[in-house]
Amino acid sequence: MLSTLKTSILWRFLNETKAITTTTICVKNYQHRRRLNTTTRIFSDRSNIILMGSPGSGKSTVARILAKKLNKPSIDIDNDILEPMWGVKISEKLKEKGSKHFIEEEGKALMTVKAENSIISLTGSNPLHDEAMRYIANTGYVIFLDYPAKGILQRLHKMKIDRIVGQEIGTPLTDILEHRQMTYEQAYDIRILCEENESPESVSEKVIEALAVLEEDQGYVSTRQDKDSVSVQERTSLGEILLQGLAPDGGLYVPALQIPCLSKGEWSRLVNMSYRDRALRIMERLINPCDLHPSKLRLFLERAYNNETFSHEKIFPVRHLKDNHFLLELFHGPTASFKDAALQLMPQMFVDALRHNEFKTDSSRWVYSVMGLYCHSELFYILSSSHHSENVIHC
Repeated sequence: MLSTLKTSILWRFLNETKAITTTTICVKNYQHRRRLNTTTRIFSDRSNIILMGSPGSGKSTVARILAKKLNKPSIDIDNDILEPMWGVKISEKLKEKGSKHFIEEEGKALMTVKAENSIISLTGSNPLHDEAMRYIANTGYVIFLDYPAKGILQRLHKMKIDRIVGQEIGTPLTDILEHRQMTYEQAYDIRILCEENESPESVSEKVIEALAVLEEDQGYVSTRQDKDSVSVQERTSLGEILLQGLAPDGGLYVPALQIPCLSKGEWSRLVNMSYRDRALRIMERLINPCDLHPSKLRLFLERAYNNETFSHEKIFPVRHLKDNHFLLELFHGPTASFKDAALQLMPQMFVDALRHNEFKTDSSRWVYSVMGLYCHSELFYILSSSHHSENVIHC
């Protein structure tokens, strides 16, 4: 029965991931190193910086600060596009059309925007129109200003905003924000994890830092190499290290640049999240979205850590023993082993790298030896169920 369940889950994973569209990433002059093909857009120096987030998240203010710091034009969709085009205030248009028709009109207006190398501040409801969001996303980086819901509610009540889609029919703001959060989670390239009461100036600095990381081809080096002596061209990509395992010199791969740190305020945002959501936000900081896009990383995490494969709803619960003593339980996975923590996720990333890299033998076949660290390795299950199974040797 366990084998049948695993086979079903694996085939679902393999079939659904085939639907993810791929293309080659080109970031400045690093085209030769980006081989994972994990996102659907090609970024260039003309790319826009597109700010997305809830009403009250400070998008417009952050956009103005970024425009000044980066010497780029700023476009506020509400004030610079919609109101001039419609000739009425946003709140009046919303009352006239109602939520459904307003979103449609707003989406059509967004698809008329022609901009390059600009800072674009979206409306809070732009992401609700799928076609318009795809259109604008193809012009640059979508940056999600992920601000705490509590702070958003306080700002909105203080500002007395009356032009939020859903307000006109009496939907509580808490429900509106919860629904918007789910929509935003599907539509970004970079997440900016904002702290409680964080200033727009601080958020703008985070955006600039995130863009620098995105455009810097960090790569990975061996622990037995001198980081400073390894050129960008010599660094190893995420896809390559997933397939290689150990470095050729026997060392472990580590990021070539400094590992990012989370502030106390950012850590506090993670405390009450689920294991998957917490893992996503931490891994987003460690993995360049050009190597593995957040949309795909989210998919892999959902596949890896769920209540179909783990017997505890918290995945890896922490038990309070006494005083300041706690116990992390790592035995709720399918094999009751701590290895499930890594081997539920890593094989999915391995298969993705396998599909998008071109390591071949002279006979044009990929051959991988999988060492079974314990009986019925999850890695072997996933690989042997894929269309690359003929290239896998289980040792």
